[in-house]
Amino acid sequence: MVIKHFFKPLLPGFHSHLTIPVAFLKHIEGTNEHHKAKLRSDASKITWEVKIEDGRRLTNGWKEFALAHDLRIGDILIFRQEKDLAFHVTLLGPSGCEIQYESCSEEKNNIGNIPKKKKVKKNPRKETESTSLDPSCFVAYVSPATLRHDKLNLPRSFVRANGLEKRCGDIVLMNEKCKSWTLALKQELCGNTYIRRGWRSFCTANGLKTGSLYSFKLIKRGRSPVLRLSSTEKKNLNGDAESSSLDHACYVANVTPSSLQDDRLTLPKSFVKANGLETRCGEIVLINEKGISWKLNLKPKRSCGTMYITRGWRSFCRVNGLRAGSFFTFKLIQRRGTLVLRLSSQFENKFVTLTLNPSNLTSYPLFLPLHFTKRHGINEKTKMTLLDKNGVKWFTNLRSEKTSDRVRLVGGWQDFFEANCVEIGESIVLKLIWEGDKSCVLKFWSNVSLSSGLR
Repeated sequence: MVIKHFFKPLLPGFHSHLTIPVAFLKHIEGTNEHHKAKLRSDASKITWEVKIEDGRRLTNGWKEFALAHDLRIGDILIFRQEKDLAFHVTLLGPSGCEIQYESCSEEKNNIGNIPKKKKVKKNPRKETESTSLDPSCFVAYVSPATLRHDKLNLPRSFVRANGLEKRCGDIVLMNEKCKSWTLALKQELCGNTYIRRGWRSFCTANGLKTGSLYSFKLIKRGRSPVLRLSSTEKKNLNGDAESSSLDHACYVANVTPSSLQDDRLTLPKSFVKANGLETRCGEIVLINEKGISWKLNLKPKRSCGTMYITRGWRSFCRVNGLRAGSFFTFKLIQRRGTLVLRLSSQFENKFVTLTLNPSNLTSYPLFLPLHFTKRHGINEKTKMTLLDKNGVKWFTNLRSEKTSDRVRLVGGWQDFFEANCVEIGESIVLKLIWEGDKSCVLKFWSNVSLSSGLR
């Protein structure tokens, strides 16, 4: 018999709930009416009953399981299905080594009587005695907030183990090629130690992705400590998450009032580069869904290094009913000779644009567009999940207004916007994906550039 299992890396906020991957649901179909999962581990004789909400979320009882096992950010859990909704959980530390728990009659955990944990090396045949995780190493979580504030907090256990509690001044980060960056090591009044003034640049230069985990090792403790980056990256995605990027031959155009007024549509840089259009000038053909074509001009926009379409864009929009504020997909269907772009209006059927306004952060809630909710039959009975660009899911509730048919998001959306690095005044495009008759996902698709569409 094939043993069915899935794994989950623990990210910030994991204490509130844990989500079963969509791809695994086929193995428990028909068992959700029990509304409870049973979890057990080798660290305790207790079987934990955890409530399941929305068919996937482990909620009531999960926090107690996590606290009892002293689970932390960066740990990895492997859930092996034993029967229906009964799982055996294997607990791994950030290094990928299984967590073992010391036997201690005097120090008992208050929840579940699980002793204090310690990490051990993966190969017990070579190391018979349990040894703790190398104190010179720690795992960093690259969150949107760390990049936005150009700041990385160091784990207190790492700081204490290496005597950095009172250290201030320069600290050097080194990548795998031994190239170094000098940053500032600082202390907060609350006792936190953090790195700043260069963290964002270090991440950008080394391709450290938002939402991922990376290992650092302290290789020098002198006047200026040196941290070396490890190549090991732990993904925060479930295996069933799909890519949020568009086909390179496609892009989404934002029909802005200025684009109609100036008779000009600027093409996204990513689209131009992906299709080798940087040096293409001259005639370009736009085709609508009925096969009718329009000849326009393609010109370089030297001020920003991209290209734009002109001399006929306004007419094309008027004839095809492309109104200001609308979004439409274009696909490059011919590269040789005269370039040809084909219009598709299907974009509006599955996609929605949301804008983060200052009022959303104070007294006003975030509403879904009325035409969008009516078209798709979305109401307060609909179960909705928000999926960010890193594949992390944020749960929200829907509420209908008493005086109108408008539907607003309650909870979760603020964290979702932050995870996608959306600033006040910016917009994002989301794709609607149904997961049943009354359950759907709004998946991050792209940011909106007001001048040229999406970037």
